[in-house]
Amino acid sequence: MRTLILLSCVLAYVAAECMPGGYCPLQHPESNLMLQEIVQFALTTYAAKTNSMCDTTYKIRHAETQVVAGLNYKMTVEATCGGEKTVCDFVVFDQSWTKTRELTSDHCSTGHRRLAMVGGMSHADTTSAQFQDAMNYVASQVDLQSNGLYRSSPVHYSHCFQQVVAGMRYVCDITMAENDCTKMDSRDLSLCSVKSQGMSSTWHVDIVSQPWMASKYTLTELTMVVDLGVVQQNPKVLKINKLKEKFGRNLKSDAMQKIKEAFDCKGDCKLKSKFGKKFENLEKALLGGDGHDLKPHGKSNLIGGDGHDLKPHGKSNLIGGDGHDLKPHGKSNLIGGDGHDLKPHGKSNLIGGDGHDLKRHGKSNLIGGDGHDLKPHGKSNLIGRDGHDLKPHGKSNLIGGDGHDLKPHGKSNLLGGDGHDLKPHGNSAPEDGGSFGLLLNGSPMLNGDVGDLCQWGVFQQFQERFKRLYMSKQEEKTRFKIFCENMRKAKKLQDVEKGTAVYGITKFSDMSESEFKQYVGKVWDQNANKGMKKAAIPDIKSLPKSFDWREKGAVTEVKNQGSCGSCWAFSTTGNIEGQWAIQKKKLISLSEQELVDCDKVDEGCNGGLPSQAYKEIIRLGGLETEAEYKYRGHNEKCSMDKSKVRVKINGSVSISSNETEMAAWLVKNGPISIGINAFAMQFYMGGISHPWKIFCNPKELDHGVLIVGYGVDGSKPYWIVKNSWGPDWGEKGYYLVYRGAGVCGLNTMCTSAVVN
Repeated sequence: MRTLILLSCVLAYVAAECMPGGYCPLQHPESNLMLQEIVQFALTTYAAKTNSMCDTTYKIRHAETQVVAGLNYKMTVEATCGGEKTVCDFVVFDQSWTKTRELTSDHCSTGHRRLAMVGGMSHADTTSAQFQDAMNYVASQVDLQSNGLYRSSPVHYSHCFQQVVAGMRYVCDITMAENDCTKMDSRDLSLCSVKSQGMSSTWHVDIVSQPWMASKYTLTELTMVVDLGVVQQNPKVLKINKLKEKFGRNLKSDAMQKIKEAFDCKGDCKLKSKFGKKFENLEKALLGGDGHDLKPHGKSNLIGGDGHDLKPHGKSNLIGGDGHDLKPHGKSNLIGGDGHDLKPHGKSNLIGGDGHDLKRHGKSNLIGGDGHDLKPHGKSNLIGRDGHDLKPHGKSNLIGGDGHDLKPHGKSNLLGGDGHDLKPHGNSAPEDGGSFGLLLNGSPMLNGDVGDLCQWGVFQQFQERFKRLYMSKQEEKTRFKIFCENMRKAKKLQDVEKGTAVYGITKFSDMSESEFKQYVGKVWDQNANKGMKKAAIPDIKSLPKSFDWREKGAVTEVKNQGSCGSCWAFSTTGNIEGQWAIQKKKLISLSEQELVDCDKVDEGCNGGLPSQAYKEIIRLGGLETEAEYKYRGHNEKCSMDKSKVRVKINGSVSISSNETEMAAWLVKNGPISIGINAFAMQFYMGGISHPWKIFCNPKELDHGVLIVGYGVDGSKPYWIVKNSWGPDWGEKGYYLVYRGAGVCGLNTMCTSAVVN
């Protein structure tokens, strides 16, 4: 309770006296017990780092705190270190609930201050404007890689060094945390407040700042530091990590010398005798991370069948630790005879988990559809121990019992790409307890079952394909659960699909329902069109079998609305682009951002209606081009320039809900703006979509799109619908929907502008 009261007081003080996200001065620092503890920690850490001794007496000149994902303490302290009076500027990051405390910045000066070596590395001034600007740029680059909806802010730094080059080079570990600004928000980062429960991640950065250049920054390294806070228990790894932590990862050659000096290494020190020649390679990662490959070896001698196992190695360094490597074996006589043992696997990780891989078996008897399962084997040695191997079964009925292994796949072609088929998994449920989905390429499994979509390896393929980068391991696990839940929805759609559509993995597959809603909008008011003039339906006695306005130059390229709910604006401009091209013989890409910013009736990124947008365009005096009024994807102040208006409209009409009459109007007049229920679209990969009404209620329209044509595939007629989610969705940005049944309410709110 005391902690809660203290925290509430701090927050109240912040609210009263400080800018959100900024530093706040601490009153009476000399009597603040927590601050005293923080100062002692900073001095002790600094003394250990510089191999000096600091007196226990000190004076706090000034202290401030900043609320981040924890607290930053910034203070100026006078102390005696190494026998000299020293003034230090410290920044300490403290996160009490995880027991994390770190000295993230230290700048100390004495009466005999040593000069940094010219051209060499020195500790970075993390409070300088140049450093802060560079790290804000790094945050923008992290945002480009991340799949999150929110922007990132730097919250604390460690191991930061700077070097004067042709500019200033910074090498640093930087922790980023989510703030409350979405990626569509272009405000200065200083106006965005860090979210107390947001995701965070740590990155290793190497960047050169050159403010006078057109391109101010050159980012040479941006690498996520995974599981930074996990303490490894291997004593050798712990020793190495402590030494590296003490001397800094970026002072490699100096660090090695300091380590030798610190341990008085003169050829026979304890550390060197323990590690032998490996001492010289402390900075090199151990292959596998488990010590069995302490001796470095180049590409010609790595695990993977390219030489590493051509020589014998003793019991203490066995791959897998199970004895099968006691004797040297070349490529021609590995267990299995075909290289399937090129990856290490211990007894706890043998195929089947029952020892059947401890003996050699030739190519005629291998797992993977190439003979291994062609012969029966007893109950005591069943793969998976689930009974599926009690009887011999040929290639038509391989491991799993559900058809997913109908195609043989060896070490280079494991389903999922991550080795998950090296372990038995019969008909058991996936990791998250749910059902499987479709394959990544959208093809159903060979036996029509749900297959292996909800697998970690498939999820990793999804991340690679759609350039996903999550802020932490925890977010990745959360996204995987969402991914699996979405695959269950896709499976339900697929199971009862009446058309030819394939539902499965799309770029929205890791988004929750609320996140996906940002790509659609509010449910449309179906009474909004009632006051509109009715469109005259042309009398066409024989409609063409198919028709496509794209082939006639009346449709612009597929656009991307981003996470702004501006679909209504894209539907509206798409219709007007078509009308103008047909009437004026010129196709012009028009500005959706003008409608987002300047339409006073609709709600910008929060939704709108084409029927209202037509009236607003007339009030505004027309539309500018996309090139003149560029799309930003978030609400901004209206900056329309009426002198740059290129297109005007004369009115608008409501079009019949009879789909035959809709087709006739489209053939005669041009593309039609419509509303649709977008539920199935989150999972749509291609084909003619015809879901049941239970999945997309025709009375709950939430997405604006554009019908540009129609066609027929066999016995299935369909509409060609232009979407605004980019060309990497659906059929190259288009949605094919069954025509003639009012699917997902697409025929209920059909409108068009009038261009004379």
